[in-house]
Amino acid sequence: MFDYSFTHWATFLTAAVLLNLSPGPDIAFILGQTAKRGIQSGFFAMFGIWAGTFIHVIFAALGLSAVLATSAVAFSAVKWIGVVYLVWLGIQAFRSKGRNLSVNGEVSPKRLMKIFKQGVLVAGLNPKVAIFFLAFLPQFVETGA
Repeated sequence: MFDYSFTHWATFLTAAVLLNLSPGPDIAFILGQTAKRGIQSGFFAMFGIWAGTFIHVIFAALGLSAVLATSAVAFSAVKWIGVVYLVWLGIQAFRSKGRNLSVNGEVSPKRLMKIFKQGVLVAGLNPKVAIFFLAFLPQFVETGA
């Protein structure tokens, strides 16, 4: 029905991996949580980032990402809300004075859920992800799929 060859998938996978390895707020958030609280927190941060990215997938499927990309006001609003949120996270980290560091790797379930929610917001408020799904992904979708 759809002609997706091995070359098609290999090209997509290679490009997607290279794009995802480029550092950005998502990677910085995951690395920061892992360094501060251990591997478990890093995984919860990663799962939060994935959930936030999935929101962008839904928006792209519904056509809402196109509105974000074509409207300078909407794009700027999301971008600046994301900036404010990342600055707020940075200020919170400075204000904690290291109190939230986990020496033994034990993190409460409440803290893990907070990390997950922060990851969702970090990815959800990153307009670069929406642009990725609009500019990059359509190149790999078969016509009529």
